[in-house]
Amino acid sequence: MKTPDAANPCVFISAEDVGKVGTETPQELAGDLGFLSNMEMIRQAGSFRMGVTPDIAAAKQMQSVPKVAIVAAPTDAKIQSGKVLLGTDVDLVVRMISMQQPHRAVPITGALCLAIACRIDGTIPARLARATLNTLTLSQPSGTIAVDANVRYINNTPVALSGTVLRTARLLFSGLVHH
Repeated sequence: MKTPDAANPCVFISAEDVGKVGTETPQELAGDLGFLSNMEMIRQAGSFRMGVTPDIAAAKQMQSVPKVAIVAAPTDAKIQSGKVLLGTDVDLVVRMISMQQPHRAVPITGALCLAIACRIDGTIPARLARATLNTLTLSQPSGTIAVDANVRYINNTPVALSGTVLRTARLLFSGLVHH
């Protein structure tokens, strides 16, 4: 049976379950070859279980899907700029890996999938995230990303109606053009 996904399919694992706290830098994660190997095995199993690939051998060949991430409850985390994000200002901590490389920022497709997972009862992200009906603020190595999702239960089955990424606009330049 093929499982529906949101954006890119993702596998979410509690950081604690793989011996991490969730606030590790991409460099720290990249330097832990045992961790990366374990995450790759989990990704391959997830690919098969989701129906993305017919077996583990095929999952080894398709290295980009699904994405895999560790998640943790809100906590203080130092980001790439050196600034510390306070756990009180975020709803979930995430470190995403794609093609066996830890990302500095969660890809938007992964953030959307994570937002939806946070809205589904019993998932690891829903269990670890700060309970909120509002926009979710995800802590990632490069800062934060704000996401939301609308999930409804139809016949006791969660159905993702929408996923939202909130972005800000800023003035890049201004000027006057003379004719």
